[in-house]
Formats: sequence, structure tokens, C-alpha cells
Amino acid sequence: MPPLLILAGSVALVIGLIVWARLHAFLALLIGATCVALATPVITLADVPLAVTTEFGAVVGRIGVIIALASFIGIGLQQSGGAARIGAFFLSLTGQRRGHYAMAASGYVLSIPVFFDTVFYLLVPLARAMHASARWGYPLYLTAVMAGAAATHVFVPPTPGPLAAASQLGVDLGLMIVMGVIVSMVGCTCGVAYARWALRRWPSIASGVQEEIEVSAAAAPVAAAVSGPGLALSLLPIALPLVLIASRTASTAMGLTGPLASVIAFVGDANIALFGATLATVYLLVATRRASRQEIARMAESAFESAGTIILITAAGGAYGAMLTRAQVGATLADEAAAVGLPLLLMAFLLASLLKVAQGSSTVAIITTASVLAATYSGPAAAAAPHPVYAALAAAGGSLVVSWMNDSGFWIVARMGRLTTAETLRLWTVTAAIVGTSGFLAVLLLEFLLPLR
Repeated sequence: MPPLLILAGSVALVIGLIVWARLHAFLALLIGATCVALATPVITLADVPLAVTTEFGAVVGRIGVIIALASFIGIGLQQSGGAARIGAFFLSLTGQRRGHYAMAASGYVLSIPVFFDTVFYLLVPLARAMHASARWGYPLYLTAVMAGAAATHVFVPPTPGPLAAASQLGVDLGLMIVMGVIVSMVGCTCGVAYARWALRRWPSIASGVQEEIEVSAAAAPVAAAVSGPGLALSLLPIALPLVLIASRTASTAMGLTGPLASVIAFVGDANIALFGATLATVYLLVATRRASRQEIARMAESAFESAGTIILITAAGGAYGAMLTRAQVGATLADEAAAVGLPLLLMAFLLASLLKVAQGSSTVAIITTASVLAATYSGPAAAAAPHPVYAALAAAGGSLVVSWMNDSGFWIVARMGRLTTAETLRLWTVTAAIVGTSGFLAVLLLEFLLPLR
């Protein structure tokens, strides 16, 4: 069967299973991987199960530990009050009239180790409290949180989408973090600019919830945030792994050798760095709330249960991509794109956008797009292709275009923010699209200025 027909058929199958059949993304991707393997001549019928499960296990080995530990760190920041303390710090820098910058910065930082829905849950009470105090700005505060949290959620590991994309495309994790931070800053800034414009354009938007907040005058979340743990201790679980991973990347770039380089390589491994951050989170919990061993064990169990679903989806997506690679889809797609003059980065952005619109999950869109592109970077076409970090980031940008009713994030924003569907479309859907598109444009500029060849 022609490679592009395999691609089109399998993508349609995966999207149909998720959207129409309402099948879990893990099962849909696993079925897609199996069907691609069955349609690939180089894989015999007897070898199909082994081929799929082997690639599935390989992905789990690369990213499973990281996702599980990041999930625990997120819950620990929430339960210890560290997340609220970080939000209060940024608010103290900006003041209430510029509180949207504080909200964006809080969402931006917290969404690196914490999933988007958790970050939104953490910061909505603070946005409500700020509006109750200032009698102004709730839609602006809320949209700023969306911009900051969405930016790092899709562009910066260790969140699952960019983490899996870096793994599938062979991108050094430290480089992915550094470039992801740069791109996400551009996206976040543009998102906040839109938030300010939107409040001027629709001054009465979310008027119902604003009146509700003003009547209740619930400023308690701010007080709780101020009385939390110290800032340095709150930031430790986030800063420690970023510093360790970045040190490994810097050591490799400088060509360091010897015992010191070996130590840096060890502690800068993503698994070890996240384990160190986990120990810092345990210390944070014990120091702030005197958490017992039983409480920490319960938190860990809850975190790992949540992470299990993400690991399954990510690994199934990786197996699907590996089967596409064996079917020569990536090489064929690169040849076709070159024939029509479609740049690879634009193709990554558009494919991720299509997948996002069709099935709703940014993580699935990033993983699937990276899977399709992986073959390009493992074949002869890799020499002429942009650096894979830019392909991963282009796919990440596309994964935010367009978030609508089939995206769980859409309903999280609507329900937690107490917004109507129309208000959610104006605030969340447009903000996400602006963050993703501006991030993609930043990727194009970076690739032009710093090709990394």
C-alpha cells in the first residue's frame, strides 16, 4: 500500500475512533499503530504484535519516569501552598492594576511541571480575589492565566507533548527547554496583549461572574497565598531540574570531559533531575505542612494514577509513529512537500492544527505530528531539513490552533472560569490560537537567525 495512503487512512481512523466512536486516545492510537503495521509490507503478520509492543515499551522507557515524577511534583506544589506562593510573588511585583502580568507569569512558570487544568484550577481563585479587591479586570486576569499556562504547556518539557516530540525527533532535552522557553515567551506576550485588547473591545464580557464576585467579595485566596511557604523553597522543585538539565546541555556544547563532565551528565539526565526535584517536593511538603509518610504516599499514588493515562497515550503515539516510520511515510511526505514547495515547518504546524481541530487534544496532536516527522529525521532527507527542535516547536504551536468544544481544556476554562460558551470562544479559543501562531512565527524567525546546523 502506498505510504501516503497508509498515513491518510490511519490518521482518519485515529481521529474517527476518538471523535466519532468516543474511544480513549490510548486505544485509538494503539489500533492505529497496529493497522499501520498490518499495512506495511516490511512487517510480517506474525511480527506485528511484537513490533508494536516493542516500540511502545521503548517510548515508556524514555519518558515514563519523567512524566510520573512531574505529576507528583505538580500535586506537591499544589498541596504545599508553593503554587499559591509563586502566584503571590508575581502579584507583589506588579500590583493589582498590572495583575494580569502576574497572572500570566504565574501560569507560565507553574505550567512547566504542572498540567494545564491543575494550573488553571489553582489560579482561578486568585483571579477572582484580585477582581473582588480591585472591582476590575476578571476577564483580563483569567485570559492572562490562559496565555501563560498554554504557552509552556505545549512548548516546554517536561509536559508530555513537547517531551514526547523531543524524544521522537532526537532533540536534546536541554536544547528543547531553552528554545521552548524562548518561543513560549513570545507566545505568552502576544496572548497577554490580546487579553488587554479583548477587555477594551468587550468591557462587559463575563459581566455575570464579575457581579457574582463583587457581591461575595471573596478575597480569601490572596491571604492564603501570602501565608504560604517561602518563595525559594516553592520554586526549588521547578528550578532544580531546569538547572541540572541545562547544565548537561551546556557541558556537552562546551565539549567538557573528565570526572566533572561525567557527574554533570549523570545529574543532568532528565530522569535523575526530576528525581531530585521529587525529593525537593517531599521536603517542601514536610517543611510546610508536616506531611506524614502516609500522606505523601497517598499523594504519590494519586499522581502516578494521573500520570499513567498520559504515559499510555504518549507511548501509544510513539508506537504509531514508529510504524509510520517503517512504512516510509516520513520520507515520502518530505519528498512530496519538497515537490510542491511546502516547507517542513509549515507542514508540521498545519498537520498539528488539523489534528487539534479534529480530535481536541494538544498532546495527541503534537505526538502524532512528531511521529509523522520522525521518519524524515531518520532518513537521508534529514540533512536538508531544519533542525528537529524547530520541527517539534512548530508542531507544538499548531497544537493550539484551534481549541473548541471537543477539547477538554475548552470546558475546563468555561466551567472553572464560569464563562458562557461564547465568552470561552472569545477569550480561550482566540488566545490559544494567538499563542500557538505567534510561537510558530517565532520558530520561523529563530530558524532563520539560528539554524543550528
